[in-house]
Amino acid sequence: MSKSGIQCQDCSDTFENADPSQGLVCFKCLELEAANGDEAKIQVIQKKPQCGKCGHVYKFLLGDTCKPCMNRTEVTTGNSPRRVVTKSGVPEPKGPAKRRQQQQPTPTRETVHIEDSEDDDIIMYDPKPDTPVSVMHDIINTKRQEVSQRRLTPKDPQQATAAYLEKKTNLIMKRTSASKVAPISFWVTPKIATAQGKKTGTRVPPESRPFQIEQNLSVALDKLVKLFNEVDSQWLQEFPGKKIDPSRVIWTFEKGGAAIKKSFKMKTVGYFFDVHAAHNGGYMTAADVKARAVKLVMQIRHEDVQDDIGLASDEDEDEDVNSSPPSKRRRKLQSHDQSSKRIKVKKEKDTSDDQVPLVKQEDIDDEPKATLPSAISLLRPVTFSVMRYNDSSEFETVEEREGSLRVMPIESDAFKHTFKLMTDRVVYHAYRFQSADLRFDIDGELIVAQAQYAREILLGKALTSMLNELRALESPPEIPAIHLPSPENMFLALTYKEKTLRDVYLCMVESDTGSEGSCFDEDGDFLEALSHYSYMMTSHEQVLVDTKVLFRPDGTFVLQHPTTHSLLGESGLGDLGKAGIVFYKELHVCDQRFCHPLRLHERAKI
Repeated sequence: MSKSGIQCQDCSDTFENADPSQGLVCFKCLELEAANGDEAKIQVIQKKPQCGKCGHVYKFLLGDTCKPCMNRTEVTTGNSPRRVVTKSGVPEPKGPAKRRQQQQPTPTRETVHIEDSEDDDIIMYDPKPDTPVSVMHDIINTKRQEVSQRRLTPKDPQQATAAYLEKKTNLIMKRTSASKVAPISFWVTPKIATAQGKKTGTRVPPESRPFQIEQNLSVALDKLVKLFNEVDSQWLQEFPGKKIDPSRVIWTFEKGGAAIKKSFKMKTVGYFFDVHAAHNGGYMTAADVKARAVKLVMQIRHEDVQDDIGLASDEDEDEDVNSSPPSKRRRKLQSHDQSSKRIKVKKEKDTSDDQVPLVKQEDIDDEPKATLPSAISLLRPVTFSVMRYNDSSEFETVEEREGSLRVMPIESDAFKHTFKLMTDRVVYHAYRFQSADLRFDIDGELIVAQAQYAREILLGKALTSMLNELRALESPPEIPAIHLPSPENMFLALTYKEKTLRDVYLCMVESDTGSEGSCFDEDGDFLEALSHYSYMMTSHEQVLVDTKVLFRPDGTFVLQHPTTHSLLGESGLGDLGKAGIVFYKELHVCDQRFCHPLRLHERAKI
């Protein structure tokens, strides 16, 4: 044995850097003795590399010499120590960092014995440092569960896309709180509804209030009524002691005049706004949608007010002219007659005690003064062609007529441009679809008029058939007093100038028309059932919506000027195509008064 080091008594190997004070047996032989004859442990120990300088056993020793022995050799020979790099490629720390690393406790390693019951082999597994065996078992079980839940076949692309979009929408809704979403402002104008369906304005100004999108619409409408019922409100000043009953109020849109359906009142304010804002040309203008505003009309029954205190009249308009600021009054007065001339007046000398009247001087020029036309001059003779529907559902010109046409439009609740056409002692309301407003030529106006004529025919057929079925029931429901106009009293009038089409009018007999009525079918059940019936009658190809209700002097109502949605989207102005039909299906709820007795929910399921 050399002066420094030992020679192992068991394996007879010499280790020059071994410490004799630790014994005369190397570390590998000590581990073999501790194995107590276990063949598996002996095989593992024999495979471990051993340093040929000091006799220590290392699991990941590279070469025959360990690192401490290599450093000891370099210091003894006088060579500069080499840069030591760990297995991960990071240089080994030096100085204080190395001392701190040495002071940290060395993590203990465990050896797990896994026995295989089939071939009785023993597999040695050395887990990662600081990883308890129980944690590893939990991770393995979790991975097994994840693998067992995986689909072996791919999902349907449409279902996967829909699920993804739903998750994305829910995530966005969770991240966006209701306080960050802009509220929706409601503007309410009060009006008095008479028994004949006419609406009269009041001197009460509109009220407005914002609501959050999650607010219930019914609660929001009740709060709007409370604004008019406050002690110092303008309503109670104009109508003392006449508080508004929310249950007797009819809510309608300012644009179009359609009533709010019952199904919306159970929804939120945000849902109500989004549904109507998504459809262009509906009951909200583009400016209102951009400003997140809803303009409504609150119709109060005339019997709830009784007297006419607070109602607007013509005298109030004159008073408003006199009480307005000078600049505003001057503009209003000048707008009455801008073509009038100023004349100079002088007062003659007093020749007697009687007051001498004012005498005007000569006019500035000799131009004739403008005079208002007489009632007769408003009529002009006209020759027109009559166009009707034939049995093959095609348009054809049947005859030519002569009559008188009123050149100035009359006030009508149906269309903006309404004229009177008189022929054979019969007065017709002639509706004109102005090309200047709708931006199409005369040929386009003819197409629009024909489409509206076809809608009127469809409305008459659906209404007649539905009323006949209702009256044939064993216990028919209460049916509103509806006047059915004759299709023979409706036609298209075409005027020509030098064989060129000039104007197109949709003509209806004056006795078959009326003024706007709002007290008809307050719940909207009849009109909803009529739309459902038209959807069934046309084999799911068209649906009648937004039908106007007009009041006739004899106390009955007439339904006219509907809008239709069709599969092709070519039934006229306002036709939204398939999207309009889908929109109607989403909003329609079959009622117990008309839809269920006619079994519409079975004959045309929505």
